[in-house]
Amino acid sequence: MKNCMISFLALSLILSGCNATSDDPLKVAQTVFKGLVNSDPSVSGYVSWGSLKVINQDVGAIFNALPDDQRKDFKDSFISEFGKSYRAKGGTYESFHNWQSKDSGSGTAIVTTNLLRFELRKEGSSYVLVGIMNLTQK
Repeated sequence: MKNCMISFLALSLILSGCNATSDDPLKVAQTVFKGLVNSDPSVSGYVSWGSLKVINQDVGAIFNALPDDQRKDFKDSFISEFGKSYRAKGGTYESFHNWQSKDSGSGTAIVTTNLLRFELRKEGSSYVLVGIMNLTQK
């Protein structure tokens, strides 16, 4: 019975998008971006919402200004609209290749593709997404 309970808890964490096993910044960036493109709310746990910056927008500032009771809806809406907008422009996850990761020290990592740059920060033993930028942005 104990093993069944442990297996159930592990499966629940995986299915819920919990970032309990997100110690590889490359995999986190790929997982989050694929989830955003596909409007998959399970990637919400891989995002540092209060710090998030996406292509010249301080999403974190908007998120932080919201009352607590509106934050879950904001996350769900952001993920849904990101995917809809991206797909409406003909974008697909498969458009991105040459995924590369480098540790920037101090608990941060940069992941780049042929088109975008992702910034991640280590929180505890897990990486979370804090930024998505065009390659030309600093």
